[in-house]
This record gives sequence, structure tokens and C-alpha cells, in this order.
Amino acid sequence: MSYPFKTVPVIKNYIWGGRKLAEVYGRKSKDPVLAESWELSVHRDGPSRIAGGDFDGRLLSEVLAEHPEFLGARTELPILVKLIDSADNLSVQVHPDDAYARAHEGDNGKTEMWYILDAEPGCGIYCGLKRALTREELAARVADQTIEEALNFIPVQKGDCYLIEAGTLHAIGRGLTLCEIQENSNVTYRVYDYGRVGKDGKPRELHVQKALEVASLSAFSDPTGKYPPQQTEWGTLTLLVDCPYFKTSKAVTSDEAFLTAPEESFLALHILAGEGVLASPELSQPFKKGDTFFLPAGVGFVLPAGTEALLITA
Repeated sequence: MSYPFKTVPVIKNYIWGGRKLAEVYGRKSKDPVLAESWELSVHRDGPSRIAGGDFDGRLLSEVLAEHPEFLGARTELPILVKLIDSADNLSVQVHPDDAYARAHEGDNGKTEMWYILDAEPGCGIYCGLKRALTREELAARVADQTIEEALNFIPVQKGDCYLIEAGTLHAIGRGLTLCEIQENSNVTYRVYDYGRVGKDGKPRELHVQKALEVASLSAFSDPTGKYPPQQTEWGTLTLLVDCPYFKTSKAVTSDEAFLTAPEESFLALHILAGEGVLASPELSQPFKKGDTFFLPAGVGFVLPAGTEALLITA
């Protein structure tokens, strides 16, 4: 059986998207703007397919259902990997936790992380409250449209990483390209959207009541910089995020590296920089910046020298 599996992204177009996903990453769409590229997904709202090998053109979700051993001890793929281009600010929003989302939406909750791929000067993210608020204070901020003033604005640059836990009020600011790794979910509650209208000419839907029910009222604690880089025999490995839903590391190879997906799980691989051939005993796949792969549990592969990649497991 041939793997690793290269995935075919699913394009999502929203009014705040730009052209970088097309110009930098070669993503294609009939629309003039590309907002999101769902790189690795088994979610019903945008399932990705496999390119090449024995399962060429098949949905990843179907292949995993037929071969549960690819997930090791796991029973489902718990993550969704996206690329996002924010030519304009995204809405101020919040995601529920698993219990609330499953009870009210029939979906998972959403804890997510953002790895900044590129940032225009002075641009950043809105993340969490500057100070703790009561539910009544938060409701008043939402009602009078001053919620932005209550949020932390954090300037970011290429290579920064943030963990956005469920319940955290947040927004991606304009001028950013990022890789988002999240729970397998598509639940978002908009709180404030700058008075914008959608393609139908009507104001975009807000979800204020649900947002007030799930939003954290605590002051935000910056979750960056917890893990020091580790020097290995082939280069640098940095643990970026280790949360209950996924674990993400960044690998930078100065020499050829042989890596292995965990026996008890899978490994998703997103290429940040470099090009060459991703080789395993079963199949060699060419890669370039922006490509994403799924590797079944226990599969070993060779990552060439001069490669930067995100390694994601759970």
C-alpha cells in the first residue's frame, strides 16, 4: 500500500480573503479572492482528497474509515489543518468547547493554534480580554460595538505561534497569512463584524447569545514561548503546542532526517519551506512549500536537508 498521502486542499472564499493563497501557494479558485485552504480535513463541510498512489482521488475520510489502523489507537482524525489569508480583519468571534458544541451544534468544539507564515508590518491578532469582565459588562461591550477595545491587540511576525483555546474571544487581523491547526470542527460564533455585508448584500449573521454563553471572562494569558528548541543530530525540533487535542512541532533539517509517525497515532506534515522528495519505503512523493501530507501510524519517512515543516499528531 502506497503512502505518505498528499492531500488536495478545499478552497473556501469569504469576503475578507486575498490573493496570497493563489500567488504564493498556487491554490486555484474561480473567485478573485481565496480566504481559506482546508489542507487536511475529514469534516463534512470540506473533506480533502488524496493525490497519487493507491487511493488517488479518494476522500481521506473514506480511506480512514476503510483502514482504521492508519490512525493507530485513535478512532477518528481529530484535527483540521488550514491556510488562511486575511486581506481584511476577520470578525471578532469565539468557539465553544466540546460539550457545548456537541449539545447545540452536533459538532466538536474548537481549540486552535495559529502559526504565522507571513505578516505585513504592524499587523497582528486580537486575542482574549485585557482584563476580566462580568457577563453583563461583556454583553454591554457587544451591544455598543466596543468589544475591540476590550481585547488584546498583539503585533505578530513570521514564525510566531499562538494557542487559542475554546472560549477565547479573538480575531485574525488584516495582512496575515497563517497555518491554523484546530479540532475537527466548523463552529464559529460571530460577535462583531464591523458592519460588513455578505455577498447577498445583507449584514452577516451574528451569534451573540451563544457567544455570551461560551466566552471566557478571564484576562488573557499569553501562551507563547513555553518550549525551547531541541537540537538533534539532523537539525532543530521545536515543540510549538501540546494541548489535549493535538501536538505540533516545527522541524528544521540541516541534514537528512528519518522520522516516524507515532505507533499510537498518525502524523500530519505541512511543508513551510524547501522542496524535494518525501521518501518512505512504500512511496516517494515530491513536495514543495505549502504541501500537506498524511502519514499512517508507525510509518517512517525521510525529510531532506533544508526543509522546514510542521509535524502534527494527537
